[in-house]
Amino acid sequence: MVSMVAACSAPPTADETQPVAGSGEDAEEVETVDPETAEEAADPDSSQAALDEVTAELEGLDPDARRERLIELALEEGGEVSFYGSTNIDDIGPVIDAFEEDTGVSISHYRAGASTVMNRILQESDAGFAGSDVVQINGPEMLILSGEDLLLTLDTPIADDIVEAGRFDDWLAPYVNAFIVGWNTNRVSPEEAPTSYEEAFTNFSGTLAMDVDDFDWFATLVDQYFVGELGMTEEEAVELFKEAASGASVIRGHSLGAELVVAGEYDVHTSLYHHHTARHADGPMDWQPPVEPVVIRPNGVGIVSTTTRPAASLLLVEYMLTDGQQFLADVGRTPGSTAIDAGLPDDIRTIGVDLLKLEEEREKWEGLYEEVVRASGSAVRE
Repeated sequence: MVSMVAACSAPPTADETQPVAGSGEDAEEVETVDPETAEEAADPDSSQAALDEVTAELEGLDPDARRERLIELALEEGGEVSFYGSTNIDDIGPVIDAFEEDTGVSISHYRAGASTVMNRILQESDAGFAGSDVVQINGPEMLILSGEDLLLTLDTPIADDIVEAGRFDDWLAPYVNAFIVGWNTNRVSPEEAPTSYEEAFTNFSGTLAMDVDDFDWFATLVDQYFVGELGMTEEEAVELFKEAASGASVIRGHSLGAELVVAGEYDVHTSLYHHHTARHADGPMDWQPPVEPVVIRPNGVGIVSTTTRPAASLLLVEYMLTDGQQFLADVGRTPGSTAIDAGLPDDIRTIGVDLLKLEEEREKWEGLYEEVVRASGSAVRE
């Protein structure tokens, strides 16, 4: 059973749903840490040194022996690990349960939207509070934590199996989010289904839905596809999105967006998550033949630099990137590991969000996408 515990003076729950700006997931508000009652954080340098010691002890071991030794070391640390993440509990719960059963190490789990989790870790670091050992959120937010030196450098052979777009020095991708154009099959016939982004943007004015937070999807399509492949100017491409938004409703949350398309409230949504199609397999929604290229963005998992439990943290990270991959695939997620055959079909053309470039230009693309959203002229539905 998944354990939900307090990381601050007031306990958070997975059911609070105060939306915040970010990468499009519902979230609860960040609570205030009380430094006088908080557990003291480890110094990042000492945490890295402790993790390096664990890594050195594992060197040369085969996968089974490596796992066994990591479990021994994690139990010596106390047999517990704190895990903050943004994946919904229906998807991540089976991974947590299996980890606890297989390792004997218990997880205290805090779930919120990616921006909320990120802000909480930033806040706890400022307060000198060791709240989370392991964090798993969207790639853009992982880069912010990395830039603040709040993630430890990872040295694991499992990194070799992770898709290139999801490999960084201090975090790896347990799965990627794939943005697909989806439509209601009761309202859109096979002949009417969009075959390009231009058709999706222009043929469904008044019945189109867009997500309010997908600036990274937008930036990738503008920069890599419309400008880089089709030869548009950036201004022309941005204007295309604004014209689409002028005939669209803006929604916060991909889960809600998928539900509203299935319910027939909208004909087409421009950027649903691929894994939501598995949850609505019996509903009147389709996305194939796909509108290509499909934009993919890695979700990340890493070890927080204030951890006092390096072995348990590494054990959880490696478990998520190995045994946990099948659980994620079973709920329709696109695994980050190339060692498992699941996720998007191989013949679908994709383009990856350039996270490093996006982080450098984040202010620009967030500002441009805010202009796109404003062009809808309607209140955000959430």
